[in-house]
Parts: sequence; structure tokens; C-alpha cells
Amino acid sequence: MSGMVKFGENGQLLETSDLGDAVQSEDSELVGLLVQASQNRFEILLPCMRDIGLHRIYCRTDGGHDDSFSWISHAFLEDGTKVGPEGLCELMAGSRFFSVAMRLKLSWENDHRSDCTVIHDTLEIDLCSLMWSQWSFGNTFGLGAYSFFGAYTVDLAAGIIQADPDPLPVVRHIMISQS
Repeated sequence: MSGMVKFGENGQLLETSDLGDAVQSEDSELVGLLVQASQNRFEILLPCMRDIGLHRIYCRTDGGHDDSFSWISHAFLEDGTKVGPEGLCELMAGSRFFSVAMRLKLSWENDHRSDCTVIHDTLEIDLCSLMWSQWSFGNTFGLGAYSFFGAYTVDLAAGIIQADPDPLPVVRHIMISQS
């Protein structure tokens, strides 16, 4: 997969190129609404992410059949420091990102989850799986009987989501046979 997506200063989708065909399913209207809701959250959360010096996020994705999933592998701050998901949560827990995420009243608002769990869910469910992955690879729900994996970088400074043309086969939700 070699798609590229551009988003504006405020997080709005500007342009996509070289994307695979979007898969049509009976849930495509619902998926579209979920993606739009995630985009609205991204537009609100993007300045908060930039406030803590977040520069690039490297995400992985896998799935197939009826689902796909994305997650954060690592991120880079403006000064070049590499942080993993736990370090990213720690940075964001004391920032404006957390207080803004709580005010968005997501599905977990009444749960008694830790701050890092709230941040993790916001990043990986709302942004990675429901938005950035959808923008990059198209609708990956209801794909049929095959599995896939991939990776992409979200460059918050340049406003680009770029698919990794040669990702390592790191997966969470599928099995890859080693031959």
C-alpha cells in the first residue's frame, strides 16, 4: 500500500492519492459517520498534540475478514526523541490533550479508567483505527476472506499521512505463517 493523505493546519482532510478501492459494505454509511466524528475530534486534538511537541507518529495496522485495527508503534517529538506508546501517554496525561479529550465526552467518559487508558483509547480507536487508517487505506470493513498488515506515518508538522512501502510484519490481530 502506498497511499498518501494530506491534512490541513486544522486537521481537515485535504487530499488523498493512490488509494485502493474503498470497499462497499452494508455498514459503509455508519463507518462514514464514525470516520467523520473521529475527524472532528482530530481537528480539536491536533493543536493539543502539537503543544507537547509531537512531530511524527508511526502506526501499524492489520486485520481482514470483517475488521481492521491500527495502533501506535512509536512517536517522535520535535527534538527527535523517540517515545513508545507508554511514554506518549505519560506526556499527554498532564497536558491539555487529556483535558480536551475528556471534554469530548467519548464512549468511555463514565468509566473509571486511568488517564493513560483514556489517552490510549482516544489515540488508537478514534484517531488510528477510525480515521488515519481509513484515510490511508480506504474502508477496510467487510474485506472478505483475506488478511493484511501495513504501517504508516502521521507527520503532524507536514500534514501528511504516508504509507510505509515496506513494513515489517508486526501484527496483533492476525497470524502470519512463517515459511
